[in-house]
Amino acid sequence: MERGRFVTGWFALFLVTVVVAVAAGWVGRARPIVLDSERLFKVALATGLRVRVEGAGGGAEDWASAVVRFVPYHPAGRDPARKVMTPGAETWSGPALPGERALLEALAKRPDVPGRWQRMFDEDEVALAARLDDPADLGPTWDPAAWLGPGLSWDGVGAWVAGGDGPVGEAVSRRIGAARWVIVDGAPGLPELGRALGSELGARVAAVVPFDDDFDTMRLAVAKALADAAPKVADRLFLVASGLAVQPLLAALADAPDARDRLSAVLLLHPAMAGDPGREGPFGEVACRDRVAGAWRHATLDVERMVARPWFAMQWLDRSTSPPSAGGLPLVTASLPVPSDEGGLEASVLRLELGPLAADPEAPLELVARALWLVLSVWAVR
Repeated sequence: MERGRFVTGWFALFLVTVVVAVAAGWVGRARPIVLDSERLFKVALATGLRVRVEGAGGGAEDWASAVVRFVPYHPAGRDPARKVMTPGAETWSGPALPGERALLEALAKRPDVPGRWQRMFDEDEVALAARLDDPADLGPTWDPAAWLGPGLSWDGVGAWVAGGDGPVGEAVSRRIGAARWVIVDGAPGLPELGRALGSELGARVAAVVPFDDDFDTMRLAVAKALADAAPKVADRLFLVASGLAVQPLLAALADAPDARDRLSAVLLLHPAMAGDPGREGPFGEVACRDRVAGAWRHATLDVERMVARPWFAMQWLDRSTSPPSAGGLPLVTASLPVPSDEGGLEASVLRLELGPLAADPEAPLELVARALWLVLSVWAVR
């Protein structure tokens, strides 16, 4: 009888332990994987543009024109550079997205690259509806109250992205907490979005690392910035890198397990994952491809607490270039490749694509910065 009570009690304690562990793991994830990251980013930015245009006295047509100009998006438009350059080929693995094959067929009917960009982003009814319809119609999963906090709405999101204060900003700040940000500048040629993000973040930025053509100098500067920004085990880090800066950042992280353990999220702005085709040496294509092959692996970027860190990639699109590029860096290689050890026992990297924005000198970088801040806060590991 006593033995039976012992077994029953032990089993009950075991069940409680399992439940607590599962719950802790769920809370630790702290990001709604069910949301599409690019759609959230583009809808938040489009909503902020609506508030900005209305505040300036503009109407619905003015807003639609601004969205089409600055915020390219199509729900089936993943890997847009390959779709536009080779519209007859299926460039994805696994199942097609809804409407993806129909989009390829429509693009193949256009004889030139500019016409294909226009067909995908400017004319397609699905693409226009995804950005211009009321986001409240997306359903309860997309309700900001579900992933930011009770009582928050898309109107509040738009007002905050457009530069206002209010409860959405407070919710974003709560999710970020006391995390520090390190911003690593890329070579000149890309829009200075990292700097715009730093202006919005203010005192949360621990360091801005300028670009240096000497690779080792920059790698050491990045490593020092990471160590200084998060010296304690409980510290949390957000990293932002632009263009070629992704290369010294990867090299620094590969040798910095403490910094990797403290990551909340990483944002790469038009990352040169394959290097610069116009350069030789450590920033050239050969060296960068070799570096990424070794550093861009789950095992190399492993973390002590086995929660995959979200890595976001956003690109810039200059439609006047062929093949598509920005700042001399090809669009087709500015996405996050699949790590060579994908599918193994370790899962240290969660790849999240945010898609391209127009490389327009009049792009509202301050709104883009806030929309990015919002998206990162939703997925941040705490």
